[in-house]
Amino acid sequence: MIMKCTLLLLIAGIGVPAPVVAQTVAQTVVGHVADSSSARSLARVNVEAWTSDNRFAGEADTDAGGIFRIPAKREGPYILRFSLPDGSQASKEAAQPAVADSVPAEYRIAFDQAERQHMYFDFEVDRTVVETKTVSPDRPPKIDAKGEVLIQVAVDSTGRIDPATFRRLRSPDPALTAAVERALSEFRFKPARKDGHPVRQLVQIPFIFE
Repeated sequence: MIMKCTLLLLIAGIGVPAPVVAQTVAQTVVGHVADSSSARSLARVNVEAWTSDNRFAGEADTDAGGIFRIPAKREGPYILRFSLPDGSQASKEAAQPAVADSVPAEYRIAFDQAERQHMYFDFEVDRTVVETKTVSPDRPPKIDAKGEVLIQVAVDSTGRIDPATFRRLRSPDPALTAAVERALSEFRFKPARKDGHPVRQLVQIPFIFE
């Protein structure tokens, strides 16, 4: 299957969906969604397929690997619209056509950039972030410092840490701060929720070194 993709409209920021024409001979629209800045695959992004005459053809959410599969109810070509897990819509910045059935077309959207404009604190959400997987930082060799490393970081609407938001609030030693930052990449969370949607929340996490 060959999928040809032509960019119709490029819109920076959020608030208006950026349509992409997806030409396909099959009735299943398949693609991969990734963040435009970090290139990481994005889960829980909703993708809608619309015909060129503005008729709804189907929708699907991306899986943990950023893949969506829409069993379209109408024949293409299709316009694809992307919505973040919190319900806001994100612009699309690039598209690459698929070269084979096993290689879905890739769509880059400004996920992190858009979500940073919708940051919440614990008192603003209906349900706060919940840790589902934690990792204890490894003490660096020859570092004897003890005490608390307190960091601040954002957990996005997919339940992952946004490394760009990492901030040290206090720490007894820079080497311990670096150890905490490395360990955070393995953490997983249930994202905060507001008005029925998962949202990005700013959290503070303490680590005690004894």
